[in-house]
Amino acid sequence: HWNIIHAVTGLKADFYPCGNDPFFRWAWDHRQLARLEHGEIYYAPAEYIVVWKVKWFSQGGGEKHVRDIRRKMELSPQAVDRGVVERELERMGLQETYRQMVEEKGRQRQQFQIFDCGFLMGGKGCFGSGEIGDGKIS
Repeated sequence: HWNIIHAVTGLKADFYPCGNDPFFRWAWDHRQLARLEHGEIYYAPAEYIVVWKVKWFSQGGGEKHVRDIRRKMELSPQAVDRGVVERELERMGLQETYRQMVEEKGRQRQQFQIFDCGFLMGGKGCFGSGEIGDGKIS
């Protein structure tokens, strides 16, 4: 994967080649549009972000993915179609990993603001993500 960091704002976007995955096709068909001051940008739907964070977590852990999913569910639960997430996690064999990530007790939640611009949807079939926590690039 590769990333781009905007020098003025510190915003970071990570880009990942998607290959020929059927869930990517679904996400492309359901991409979201944001109209910004300087133009428009497409980004991946929340379901796609959640599923891929579970997959990345299953491949090597990382509290960041757990934190991101929990915050997404806390801040905008209505934005995530859990049926879509569950179907895709089942297809990928990741239901148990997801359950452990969102239900594990005893984890201390970090209290800070996260700006999650989601997965940017660019041409040639790539997604990216970016976020800032407490003004620091993560």
